[in-house]
Amino acid sequence: MALQATLADQPVVPAQVWTRLAADVRQNTIHFMAQLAYNFVAAQADFPVKEAQLCSSTSPPIKSGPSTSTDKP
Repeated sequence: MALQATLADQPVVPAQVWTRLAADVRQNTIHFMAQLAYNFVAAQADFPVKEAQLCSSTSPPIKSGPSTSTDKP
């Protein structure tokens, strides 16, 4: 019996795959990757705003649990 090489045994360079894709598939892939990048950057941009709101002096302090204060009410 002769051993047959499987597709996994034959390394393929990504450039070979990309050039063989149809133009519409390449366009959709580029659009998808751009959307992922935009969402990542947008999520990172929202974080400092949320952090700044938590540290704002105009907002009431956040209660974090029991206090060890010795002050009596």
